[in-house]
Amino acid sequence: MENLFAAKLGHAAGKKKSGQETGLENELEMLACIMAHRWIREFELHLITGMSMYTVGQVSRRLATQEQIFRSRPHGNAGYFLRLAPPGSKRVNGKSGKRIKIPASWPHHAMAIQTLHYLATELNTGFETEAAMSHHIKTGKFPDGRLVADVRQFHFEQERTRKSGPALRKQSETITRLAAEGTACFVAYPYPSIMCGGIDHETRQTNSIRHQWGSPAAPNIKLVRCHFNSLIEYQNMRVTGFEIIDLSAMVNTAASQKDQPGITDQVKGFKWEMKECHRRYGEPRRIDATLFYNGDIHHQCTFTKGETYDDLHILEHDYSGFVVRSHDEEQVFEDFVREQQKIIEQYVEGDIRLCELNAQAVE
Repeated sequence: MENLFAAKLGHAAGKKKSGQETGLENELEMLACIMAHRWIREFELHLITGMSMYTVGQVSRRLATQEQIFRSRPHGNAGYFLRLAPPGSKRVNGKSGKRIKIPASWPHHAMAIQTLHYLATELNTGFETEAAMSHHIKTGKFPDGRLVADVRQFHFEQERTRKSGPALRKQSETITRLAAEGTACFVAYPYPSIMCGGIDHETRQTNSIRHQWGSPAAPNIKLVRCHFNSLIEYQNMRVTGFEIIDLSAMVNTAASQKDQPGITDQVKGFKWEMKECHRRYGEPRRIDATLFYNGDIHHQCTFTKGETYDDLHILEHDYSGFVVRSHDEEQVFEDFVREQQKIIEQYVEGDIRLCELNAQAVE
């Protein structure tokens, strides 16, 4: 992937770099990246520069010790945020970040960079962040980042908080216009909706785009689910997986299901939606589970498989954060899931009946 921020040192072709030269290059690359963004978290710097997290940690600690950067953890377990100190800013002809505060919107920017990195890897392109674009785009509103390619045209929007009606319509107008001109448009958002306070970005974006497009099919427009396995990972803004959805296919599937006779009967009563989580190498199997009753969501949780004999299966309830562990070390993961599903259904059914009795009493 093309590195848009690397400092070029002009080594002769074929000449092997020494450790000192590589260290110097990494320092200048890191300082240049911080300068381009004014502030940046170590994890996103790792994605932008291509340096490993180990190298990023080593270089940032060295620069902080030399008082060339400010390295702090204002958001606890979210990791270290970097800003330029006066000596470091002089090395790259930048400005000191001493008075810069990490904005409350930092999760939005972090998620956008992680999504852009994923899309660039999938589509074999480079990418440019919103902050970097601001240096050379001086007028008008620009998107939350862009994919960089020689011929193909891309447009990218990252959602996290609820966008107002007029703002959503304006965004959809832009997306549908660009898509009609042949530009590939991506709209990314946290998934599932419980992670961001219950805001169903997928439904809101789909409905708005369909309204602007004027028909169910909307080619060149794709949605990107940014999966989070837990609320802690969402709070610390570490996306655990991505899923690209073709809007046309999703809309056509929903429309065909709506026209099928008896489809409403199929969703009556309890129904579980189970989705296997994207896993990195070495991570245990995880399943996101959502319990519907008559089509409405009543409970969400995550099942994690124990990978070794003494590593028990785990159930995490998303709403309360309550954790249940398997009592039987020899219990099969699928049996543990089914057992806990029945228990959850019993509790939910009791709550539903209680609500119905209370409603009758009020009447």
